Formats: sequence, C-alpha cells, structure tokens
Amino acid sequence: MAKGYSYVKLPNGWKCALKYKGHRKSRTFKNKSAAENWTRQITNLIDEGKYNGKDAFARQQSYSLLDRFTEMIEDMPVETRKNEKRKKDYNYLKNIIEHHGISKMPFDQVTTDNLKEFINERRAQGTSESTISNNLSMISRVYTYAQGQQSWKFNGVNPYSLLDRGDRPRPSDHRERRLYPGEYEIILDEAIKQSTNRHPSNGKTREKYLPYLFRFQANSGLRLGEVADMQPNYEMFDKGLVYLNDPKNANPRWVPLTKDAWRALEDFKPYWGKKTIFSSTSAQMSKCFMTFKNNLLFKDIIRENLTMHDLRHESLSRLFEMYDHDTGHGVLNLADILLISGHLDVRTLLEKYVKINPLDTARKLRANGSTVHTPAWRSVRQLWTERQ
Repeated sequence: MAKGYSYVKLPNGWKCALKYKGHRKSRTFKNKSAAENWTRQITNLIDEGKYNGKDAFARQQSYSLLDRFTEMIEDMPVETRKNEKRKKDYNYLKNIIEHHGISKMPFDQVTTDNLKEFINERRAQGTSESTISNNLSMISRVYTYAQGQQSWKFNGVNPYSLLDRGDRPRPSDHRERRLYPGEYEIILDEAIKQSTNRHPSNGKTREKYLPYLFRFQANSGLRLGEVADMQPNYEMFDKGLVYLNDPKNANPRWVPLTKDAWRALEDFKPYWGKKTIFSSTSAQMSKCFMTFKNNLLFKDIIRENLTMHDLRHESLSRLFEMYDHDTGHGVLNLADILLISGHLDVRTLLEKYVKINPLDTARKLRANGSTVHTPAWRSVRQLWTERQ
C-alpha cells in the first residue's frame, strides 16, 4: 500500500482499502472504476483539508445523478425564450434518464462503465448517435455545474471526460441532401393537393399552410423555429423584410427575402395570423411536414428522405448559386448571405450547410473565360531582376 490505498478483487466486486495521512477507510464497489473514483475524491479532500469524516462523505453520496440533474434544472434561468427552451430540453432528458439505471447511481460514483451502459441502452431503443451524443453532453454539463457549487461538496471527476473517444457515440455526417431537378415542382404539387383535402368529420381543409411553408423554406434560408416566430409587419414586408425577434443565436435582425420567399408569403397573406404569420409552432409545422413527407416516401413519389432542415440547406445553397450572367458575379456576397442565415461562424455555413454542384462552377468558369492574370509580385520581381 505504498500509494496509501489498495484494491482487492472480490467475487461480486472490488474492495478498496485506504490508509492515507492518518485516515483509514475501506469500501466495497461493484466495479474498479467506482472504487478508483472514490479513492480520488477521498484523497483530494484530505489533501485540501476538507475531509471531515464519514458523515460528511455519506451526505455527499446520498444524492443520485437524477437528484443533482433535477437541482441544476431548477436553478436554470428562464428570462429569455432561449433559456426557456434550454430548460425544456433538459427536462425532456431528465424524463428519459429516469427510466435508466444511471439515474439511481450516486452522483459521485457514476463511472465510464455506467455511461457505456446508458449508451448501449439508448442504442437498443433505436436512438440516433447524434441524440445520444447530445444526451451525454447534457449529463456532462451537470458535473461541470457541480464543480462550481460549493454547497454540493463535489470534488470528483467528470466521468464523461474519462470516456474513451472510441466508446463515445459518433454523430452521423452532415446531411448533404439537395432537391433533384424537377423534385421541387413535384413536392409542391403534392403539397397543394394535401392542403385542399378536407377532414372527413368536420369538412375543414388540412394543413392549408403546407404548400406556402414549403415554398418559403426552400427559398428563405431561415430556421423553422424562426419561421414559426415571424410576426406580421405589412409595412416592412412590402419592402422585402421580415423581423426575427428571438432567433437561435440571440441575434435579433431584419432579414431580407428572396423573390420566391416573398411571393410565398404574399400568396399566403389572406391567412396570416394576428400574432405570427403561420399561426403554428415549429413542432406543429415539423410534424405536419414529416407526415406529408412520409406519405410521399410511402407512395414512392420521392425516393430519398427530406427534412425541414434539408430545405434550409437547399435555400442557403441557392443563395450562393444566384448568378448574374451580365456582370459575371454572384448576386449576393458572403456578408449578405450571413445576414440571411444568421450564422455567427462562417465555417459552419460553408462546411455544414452549403452544397454547391461542381458542374455549376465549371460552367461559370467556361462562360467567363479562363485568362490568368500575372500576379503583381512576379512583375516586381522581374523589374528587380532587370535592374540588376
């Protein structure tokens, strides 16, 4: 016991014996990771002069992961809609982990093995890798939060930081779905048909906004949540602008509309709501489009999955493809497109959202010639050589 502690393998777990700076303790754990975590916490408390015996540590261990998760959520602010949505997301995860064994684990004894079990359980439920990764990030956030709460007396290690990269869920690659030639017209035609169908019980038309929403999403470049929050402002709309009061990045702004996006809202104007243009939440519109899209896939009208967020990718890519053949330049510059997209990071826009067809780029180069201009530095260098 040169280090002040030792581990002994038992038939049903591991026993840790601690003899460190005058303190003697021993505990039994189900796995070695939990024993090592306990050892680190006790020795750290002793080194810092904060360890005051069995009772203090017992009180610390009485809180489960779910207890601490709940406590953190209760402390979250809700002053803005962004904070309110964030708190709602954490509550949603809380309801999920309640049905998993990890929720009952003592907060300071959660190990990488427990996280692996949680990952496998979520995979068995058919949950996507991206969602599981998001779940783990939220769990990790509780431990980061705990380290700043003196009353919690947490001196342990975030188990997520110890999880090997190979064991972490691997989010799928960024989607690169674009509409195929003629697909826009086919989907729009089906959306119009869907919006004129009447409910068999009350005779009311279903999803009247569907074709207008599809047209707007494929041409506006906005997030669905931003579209749901758009408020009717007839004066500014006539100037080609809509105002986003509470977008994702907390960056309120006036957004200019493309001609096709403006026409979609103009045609929908008789149905504008009093508070928001579409009078529906983003969840309602997403569910409506998902049902519509699944029906198209079932009927083999479209061959590949299409999401509302794919339409944002489509519309942002179209902004880069707007090309003036008379001047030989793009209609919009990068600053214009960032104003529309709302991205704070140019790399996110270019790497994740924009998918340009290389054939279009090749056509532009052929249409505008391929003359190569001599760089200025070569001219200066040549002049210097002549002078020598």
